[in-house]
Amino acid sequence: MLGENRDDSPPGNVEFMVLKPEEWNQFAKGVLRLHCPEMEIAKSDGTESFRGSGYIEQTAGDDFSITLFQTGPLTLATKLGELFSLKLPPGAIVQRRDYYSLCAKDIGGREWRSNGIIWPTRLGTDSAPGHIIRAECAHISGSKAVSSKGNWVQLDCLTEFPVPANVPTSSVKTVGNRTIQESYSLKAAKFDHSGYVFELYEDDNGHMVLTASPHDQSVTLHPQLESRIAEAIIFALGIRAPWQTTRIESQLATTVLRGKYWPPIVRPSLCPLAYSPPDGGGSVWALFGKYFDYIMMDTSTEIHPLSRSVINVVASSDGYVNDQVFSIAFAVESVLGAFFKDAVVRTDEFSSEIDNAIKHMETWGGNESIRRRAIGSIKMIGTSRQQDRLSVLVEKGLVSVENCKAWIALRNPVAHGDWSGLDDVQHFVDKIDAARVLFYQLIFHLIGYSGKHTNWGARGYPLIDYPPIPVK
Repeated sequence: MLGENRDDSPPGNVEFMVLKPEEWNQFAKGVLRLHCPEMEIAKSDGTESFRGSGYIEQTAGDDFSITLFQTGPLTLATKLGELFSLKLPPGAIVQRRDYYSLCAKDIGGREWRSNGIIWPTRLGTDSAPGHIIRAECAHISGSKAVSSKGNWVQLDCLTEFPVPANVPTSSVKTVGNRTIQESYSLKAAKFDHSGYVFELYEDDNGHMVLTASPHDQSVTLHPQLESRIAEAIIFALGIRAPWQTTRIESQLATTVLRGKYWPPIVRPSLCPLAYSPPDGGGSVWALFGKYFDYIMMDTSTEIHPLSRSVINVVASSDGYVNDQVFSIAFAVESVLGAFFKDAVVRTDEFSSEIDNAIKHMETWGGNESIRRRAIGSIKMIGTSRQQDRLSVLVEKGLVSVENCKAWIALRNPVAHGDWSGLDDVQHFVDKIDAARVLFYQLIFHLIGYSGKHTNWGARGYPLIDYPPIPVK
């Protein structure tokens, strides 16, 4: 049965979770409160801190509220800091050095941390013997020592969502020694990519559980493994789930609880390859694997730059048409600009002619303003435009010409605010869907995917092949 416990990687086993089962239920209901006899809120530059006891609790807005009861008078640095903060104009950017971090220990001995906290508020007067410090944060992380010698991660989503399944699961109900009901269903997935074994299933509480365990238990886990898994789920399934993550590494369990982190879209939203659970598991997870392998090569960013564009497109797919057209138009332009800079190859002769033209204008004795603008225009000729890059990709058979035309028809109105040529609403929506297919085809080329995908720009949403034309 999928999810069967193992000594090194027991998926869904609460023994290795930082929160207790009853605390998970409280968290799911939005009423979790952690009482902490030791708390400290400190400024990032180390100039001041608040210490005392208090508690961390969920708020109605799904953030976390921190309440700290400080004893003793305020420091001079705190008083000066409050005076300075009052002088910040509305809309001012808070510098990194002005952020605060939390370090707390609850009554069970677990450590909880958070960062990126904006200036805490204080209740009390300067002459009072104690003060109440209040702050809010979007996430908290807790840790505890565990006996497991394996390294793995677990992602928990408290909301059920459809899964393209490829593994059968079973359940048995018994009374005493007698079996009264036994059932089998295809409601889980198991797959293998980048040296990790993945299992995704629904537990008895209706929560989605996804585990990833490396083949080699001695390797160090990727620093952004949890985020990369969530990013690949967003791309392949079109599902942006509010994951709560736990990492088991070096006999230490660390759980990250998130409040307003990727507001949930828990149904497929025009994903690259449409599926109807439980069917379609093989192709969808192959696409997941290709994308996951590609973004795992980056260890420097919390969220991969390509995934940022994917998240924006998925987030807008269930929204207003205006949101969709802006997100897809800018996403295609962003991907072309960031990942296809070398698509157009300029000859040495062409580059030399550009240099000669610039040198000529630099010695021109006419109006200075015109001369500067002319030089700027010539330099722009030397760089490839997004449409130039698309033309090369079309010639190589890597993207469809009709989808490129749809994107160009949308991009210019978005950039210039002229919608006069898009009066037919249905044709307008069709162009958005065709541009969406172009966006996916660009990603297919980057990640090295070839196979079936859904053509959202055609009636009936047929499956078509990528590449659209075999590369010669």
